[in-house]
Amino acid sequence: MWVALCALGLAAGLLAPAPVTAAEPFDAPRAAPKEPRAAPKEPRVALRVLRAPRDGGDQTAVAVVDLGGRFVLGGGPWGTLVELSPGIAAQFDLQAPSMELVNADYRVGLGITRVRGAWSGRLELYHQSSHLGDEFLLRKDPVRENVNFEAVEALLAYRMGAWHLYGGADARVRGAPDALPRRQWLAGLEWRPQVGVATRPYVAWYGSREHGGGQRGDSFALGFEFAAQGVRRHAIRAALVRYQGHSPFGQFFTQRIQYTGVLLELVL
Repeated sequence: MWVALCALGLAAGLLAPAPVTAAEPFDAPRAAPKEPRAAPKEPRVALRVLRAPRDGGDQTAVAVVDLGGRFVLGGGPWGTLVELSPGIAAQFDLQAPSMELVNADYRVGLGITRVRGAWSGRLELYHQSSHLGDEFLLRKDPVRENVNFEAVEALLAYRMGAWHLYGGADARVRGAPDALPRRQWLAGLEWRPQVGVATRPYVAWYGSREHGGGQRGDSFALGFEFAAQGVRRHAIRAALVRYQGHSPFGQFFTQRIQYTGVLLELVL
């Protein structure tokens, strides 16, 4: 019920028509809501090199390769945009003998987005499945989880100068395992000052809290975005990242972890 109320509130604020001025022409790719930059599971094209724990508790170097993004398919009713968001996030143990694949998370979502002035919102249905790597299975013989589910996410964002605020909810509607959080609150805060044309710093936090307690996670990013002058869409981001909480990597969702590292992202 509370997820439905979030969606209704999002719709009430965003579906009313907004004036279009000559200074801000409609541009479909840029009209989509800005993605939370610190969200650990956001579809993106990126490489993360992290210092993270192994199962035994000792630290190892992990590379996370992200391939995905959010792509506008076309216009929908009431000024909305229809958006497809495929993605894969693969984690490799760089200190294992063959730099083995540890876990891969596959995701695909279909959503509608709307931007109205400083407000923006997204309502999305997505599927995720997670699988352990073959070499990791042979070496570790771990207990495999059947991580395969669908969920609905509602996210509302507000821009106030250099500040960007996010709030919303995520609800699992089908799938396994039962130990996965069924409902989560989502929130984020970012500072993106306009200090230059080609190079822009940012500081970001993104958090999730299971409804009623239980699982939680906090992700932080401190970095720069580099964009060629006159290019509105494409950019490169480099950031220091940190995460603490329950693992965002599907097969290990029951484990509490901390990791620190660097991120290099291509914004398409």
